[in-house]
Amino acid sequence: MLDSEANRELFEEQLEVIVKAFSQEKFSHHGKHYQIPPDVPYRGYQLKELTLVPRPITQPVDIWQPLVSANPRGIDFMAKMGIKPLIANNPPAALEEKLTMLQSARAKYGKETNLGEDMALGFRMFIAESKEKAIKLARPYFEEAMKFAGPLGVKPLTPEQNESVVNKGRTAGVALPTLDEAVEAGSWICGTSEDVVESLKVIEEKYPGVERVNIAAVMGMPLDVFKDQLSIVSEEVMPSFKN
Repeated sequence: MLDSEANRELFEEQLEVIVKAFSQEKFSHHGKHYQIPPDVPYRGYQLKELTLVPRPITQPVDIWQPLVSANPRGIDFMAKMGIKPLIANNPPAALEEKLTMLQSARAKYGKETNLGEDMALGFRMFIAESKEKAIKLARPYFEEAMKFAGPLGVKPLTPEQNESVVNKGRTAGVALPTLDEAVEAGSWICGTSEDVVESLKVIEEKYPGVERVNIAAVMGMPLDVFKDQLSIVSEEVMPSFKN
């Protein structure tokens, strides 16, 4: 379980099997980890192919996967298999790096795309009457999410910072990331609905291929708060975008 390269190798072969099963009326697979079908007699004949029943009606099947790290092997595999990524909560520099890497990898396999095409961008956001109030209201959820994301490595923290997170920020001399810093860096959007529209318009102009935006609740955000935020987005943000 701790061998990341072995895990990746197994995952890649598993996905190859799934894509074959989804896309082909009959399929077989003979790889390092899987022999499908096994080379055995079946009802008087040697079994050579299998059929998935039922197969998806809509073809080709869209496959989506979160893109967290900028691992070149992972991005190359996504491009090769036509996987569409969800890239969430990245500051502008990291976001552009991932979009550019994926665009180049797709071109390697003969698919030319605009920056942001065939992917979804995810944002953490909070909307209130002012930027200051939005940050104040969202801060507890940001800090709660850090308790989850830090130890898992989703949010890069030092060992000392992770220990401080466990101790609710009470470790002397250890500074933790703040929501104000995240807003300044662009990985969070906090402000009025007009502020959110403006931020998304900048993304739309910079990455013309973007058609999908994902807005997710953070760890610890109550359901009623998140539903209120979604209502504000649908009523005050979405009308500013035609798609």
